[in-house]
Amino acid sequence: MIDLSSMDELDFLCNVILFPLLMSFVFVISFTWMLTRRERDVKRLSSQEFAKFAFTLHPDKGLMQQGLLWLSIITPIIYFIELLSIATKGYELRLDGEGFKIFTSIATLPLAILSLTIPLSVLVARFHSSQQTAEQIKANRQKNNTDLFHSHRKELFSYFVQVGEVTYHKNLVCKNKVHPRLHKVFFAGRPQDGVPVIKESSFIDVEISLSSVRIHLIAILGDRDPDSTYSRYLVNFGPGIYRLSQMLGLPEVVDLMSSNPRVPCVVKKEVIQVETVGVTTDEAISAFNLIENFFHNLCDFANYSSPYFSDTKQMELMNEAMKKIEGVHVSDRVIEKLHDNEIFQALNNGREKEWIPKY
Repeated sequence: MIDLSSMDELDFLCNVILFPLLMSFVFVISFTWMLTRRERDVKRLSSQEFAKFAFTLHPDKGLMQQGLLWLSIITPIIYFIELLSIATKGYELRLDGEGFKIFTSIATLPLAILSLTIPLSVLVARFHSSQQTAEQIKANRQKNNTDLFHSHRKELFSYFVQVGEVTYHKNLVCKNKVHPRLHKVFFAGRPQDGVPVIKESSFIDVEISLSSVRIHLIAILGDRDPDSTYSRYLVNFGPGIYRLSQMLGLPEVVDLMSSNPRVPCVVKKEVIQVETVGVTTDEAISAFNLIENFFHNLCDFANYSSPYFSDTKQMELMNEAMKKIEGVHVSDRVIEKLHDNEIFQALNNGREKEWIPKY
């Protein structure tokens, strides 16, 4: 052991303190390497990373594989052996009462340090158990949150299934089958975070578009400004309905619009092909009502109070426009006239075959 006659007190103290720690660290790192050397993740660690790994508690591993546990056991034992060798230097072994009395008097400190093995190992075991409990709670919480998230998605689909199929027109039947992407568009969140929250920006976007389409529809039905009715119908109302049907995932409206020939229209000095919402007033109103009711049901499910449905002024104007066309003959309605005249001419300009709208 250490020769006190050949070193000063500072060197002696450093050796006494550091040597057992160094031996313990070497033992724990070597032991941990023997246990984990075949693990794929461990092979990729550098020397410094592995040293950190060896002295970190791992909740996914057993207590006997924890480097800190062995450090708490080995370190007091090495300190005990070193201090006992120093304390008994110059004494002879005596197996009698007097020898035992002398041993207990000179080995008080080594025995006290050795007795730390039990509380230190128990403390490490408690820490390990606490981490395992925390990980279990975290895993349960994540599972519960994931279940809540997917349950919310299922409830959205189930909600619209309960609404059932609704017929708005002979050519327009809403099946109320929600597209899976709708949940992601109108609700924000991750499965691990639990129940998602509504995306107000998406609801507001639909509100703005739907309000604009309603304003144009009211103006078209009443033919308030004959010079702009044609452009309102082709440039504003039709594309607005198409965009809303895409946002809400309503293939019924898309199919209705796709079944009609595209009408050439000049927008900002460019000729574009525009799809009309059917060829009759009833089809246009039905498509609008389908989108409006679908969005209303979505707001109800999300518990979202949309200002669109509280705009009493626009609702009254819409009701008035509906009442005005009730007593008007089909051939005299604005949208039918557009298809019989302006749209008919636009479709047949330069064509030999005529396309006649049916209503």
